[in-house]
Amino acid sequence: MDRSSPHDLERASAELGLLRIVVDRMPAMIAYWGNDQRCRFANRAYEKWFAVDPEALVGRTLEDLLGPIYQLNLHYIEGALRGEEQVFEREIPDPAGGPPRQSEAHYLPDVVDGEVRGFCVLVVDITRRKSAEAAVAALGRKLELVERLSALGTLAAGVGHEINNPLAIVMASVELALDHVRARAENDALGSEVHALEAALHGATRVRDVVRSMTLLAPAEESPAASVDVVACLESAIAASANVLRYRGRLVCNFRPVGKVVADSGQLTQVFVNLLMNAAQALREDRAAQNEIRVSTRSEGSETVIEIHDNGEGIPESLIGRIFEPFFTTKEVGAGMGLGLSVSHGTIHALGGSLTVESRVGEGSRFFVRLPSWHPDPASPSPPVANGSHG
Repeated sequence: MDRSSPHDLERASAELGLLRIVVDRMPAMIAYWGNDQRCRFANRAYEKWFAVDPEALVGRTLEDLLGPIYQLNLHYIEGALRGEEQVFEREIPDPAGGPPRQSEAHYLPDVVDGEVRGFCVLVVDITRRKSAEAAVAALGRKLELVERLSALGTLAAGVGHEINNPLAIVMASVELALDHVRARAENDALGSEVHALEAALHGATRVRDVVRSMTLLAPAEESPAASVDVVACLESAIAASANVLRYRGRLVCNFRPVGKVVADSGQLTQVFVNLLMNAAQALREDRAAQNEIRVSTRSEGSETVIEIHDNGEGIPESLIGRIFEPFFTTKEVGAGMGLGLSVSHGTIHALGGSLTVESRVGEGSRFFVRLPSWHPDPASPSPPVANGSHG
């Protein structure tokens, strides 16, 4: 006999209504499925996830609701009906045709007196979490690659220094031999020997230049401020990039007289290497005869301006505001990490200058490096003069 008073029934009804409101407001799918795999209850989230009225869902089967996903979930459904709690992740298509959602599902068995009467379902959207995890994983891979590149730079610099010492002896010996042969070459009889020694000296000089370029790959260390010859840094950067530039297009240099700047020569040279490589990569390989990179220097008031201009593919207006962001790149996967421009921007900013870009799709890009020109102050000590080496 039911002895519930009207007041108790009213309160129970109010509590049930409140519970329904709470469940419907939950940002997750909540449902109860019987051991016959038919729905007994579903909250409003099912309407958002599956475009189905939760009241109309009551009485329908899981297979009817899930469609192609049912077979993927059947293993977990059977496990829940055996009384075993199930937790798994699943990609759920968007009924509106948008990108699929990543979900985490919990099947919680309802067991009474050892009998499984059904199971509760809780499904939460973990799309943001999975995207964040993927981003962190990608960042980890890129940082690992950065560390490897740093180690490679250190190795390259070390190898460069090891080669440089015996190479200096070889060059000195060749120069001495060349001087002796030239002194004895009173006729053309020794002309071939002179030519051979000159070729050997030219080759050794080229090796020396490559070795110097390798030392620029070493991680930059803190160094005292120095007055740096900008054109000398540009020439070192061009030498370091020569093997790439010569196959991508024509290089045109217009170096007007400019003052020195206060910087670390190795860091500044690396900035120019980054900009030259970026310009080379912007050029289409199938039109090398028309490709061109122009490098120029000029003075504007109290600033020294370095311009690197390519006639490559250009940068879309929608992306130009992001090119100095770390790890942002428009290159194909594996062609770059998106660090060169970001690091260069930071280096120039730290020197009190600016690195900007102008670009048009199909016409090319212009990168401008602006640095404060160094003007010696007789009243203050002058910074040391950099010798152009690094490492």
